[in-house]
Amino acid sequence: MAEELWQTLVRFHREVITPDLRTMVDEALDPLRGEIAASRRDNERHFDQIYKRFDTTDSEIQALRAGMKRLEDDVAALKADVAALKADVAALKLTSEQEAARRAEFRQELDQIKSQIAELQEKAAQLEAQL
Repeated sequence: MAEELWQTLVRFHREVITPDLRTMVDEALDPLRGEIAASRRDNERHFDQIYKRFDTTDSEIQALRAGMKRLEDDVAALKADVAALKADVAALKLTSEQEAARRAEFRQELDQIKSQIAELQEKAAQLEAQL
């Protein structure tokens, strides 16, 4: 009899209580499942937005890097141009100094020639006076 009672209780539990419990648990969990699904969709949407921002940021970083590379190249070219210009200016200064030295030599020679001409004219005047 105890065995029969036990079997009846197990069958009652299996056929009546378990389905009722499952139904009650499912009814209690259904709203939670909906909230969890909605929360998951929100999180996925937020992650999608974050990934999109990362993509945009990556694109901007690449554009900035390319711009910086162009600027660095331009600065390097300008430095080379400035160095060449400095060399040209130094060469012009040297040439200018050389020209100034030559002019001073020419003036000195011209002054010597003028003094020689004056001496020759004086001697010529003396010779004319003697004749």
